[in-house]
Order: sequence, then C-alpha cells, then structure tokens
Amino acid sequence: MFDEIDYLNLCDEVQNCENCFLCKHQFNDKIVGRKTKLSLEFLEDKNKCLILWIGQNPYHSDRSIIESVHKTFGRNDGTILRKLCGDTLLKFSAFTNLIRCSTDKNIANISIKKCLLWLEKDVNLIKPKYLIFLGKISSNYFNKKFGDKIITPKYTIYFLPHPGTFKYHKNDYFLQLYFKTKEELEKDIHGIFNI
Repeated sequence: MFDEIDYLNLCDEVQNCENCFLCKHQFNDKIVGRKTKLSLEFLEDKNKCLILWIGQNPYHSDRSIIESVHKTFGRNDGTILRKLCGDTLLKFSAFTNLIRCSTDKNIANISIKKCLLWLEKDVNLIKPKYLIFLGKISSNYFNKKFGDKIITPKYTIYFLPHPGTFKYHKNDYFLQLYFKTKEELEKDIHGIFNI
C-alpha cells in the first residue's frame, strides 16, 4: 500500500538536497520563491503504479514532472507518449527523472551518481514492476543501448529512446522498440488486473 506520508517526506528531502553542484546553480522558481527540484509524480492511482518512467532531467521552466511530461509527451510533441504507449499503460504509471534539479544543460555522471539515491527511494516507495529509462543520458550512464532489457528478481528494466526523439527523427527501429515494450507491458498488466 502506498504511504502518502513517506511520499511527502521524500518530496521535502528532494527539495532540500544539496548533494552536488547542480543544487547551487539551478534556476530559481520565480513563482513560488524556491528552487525547483522535481520529485516523483503520478497521473492516476498511486496504489496501482506498476511502471516507473525515468526521464533525464527537468528543464528550468518546468514546474512539475507532469508539466514536463505534457510538454515532452503531450501538447508540444503531439501526444507522443500516448501514441506510443496508450492510455492503459499510463494509468499504471509514475514519472520521475534521473536528475532532480532543473537545468537546461547536459548532466555530468557525478550528478547522476549523487541523484541515484532519490531514484532508489522512489523505487522503494512505489515498488514498481517495470523501470523504463528514457534517453541517451541514462543509457550511456548504465552502459546500455536502446532496446536493452534486463530482468531481475524484482524488476524488468527497459532502456528506450526519449519520446522527444520522434519529434525530430522518424526512426522505425525506435518505434518498434516502443511498440514491442508496449505489447509486453499491456499483456502483463491485463493478466494482473484482468482488464
């Protein structure tokens, strides 16, 4: 069962993080008067979360991961994620980033290493069955290539191209990776929830 208090505590911990140089050089949130660090967010039921989508890092203008998701996967890119994965998968999804601080620059491995503790806490909190890393930063960090799939006793881990890629490049191989992943996940989710 999802623990709301643990979730709120985790959000506070992320906001107060000073583990690396990004914390000191991130952009300030002019509206709420605090630095912007994005935590784990959900689209629907927190208790049915089976899939954790892990983006690269939020841009400085994003107020929330959901806003970032809508920008990257929704309004700006023609609902790419919905087209690639469908509403069924998104109902069972949560979203986070490898790096929590808002930035518009590429990320150094040292920052990824320091931010992994937040990803670990996200995973421990929601206990997803699937981890889906999006983009070349995470793939490169873990020495994986797009399409790699790792099965562990606890999780199945996928490495996929960032959906924003499809806005600029038509790549049939990348599309096949998404559709294959979608098919596998939907089959398993249908089996779990009898939907």
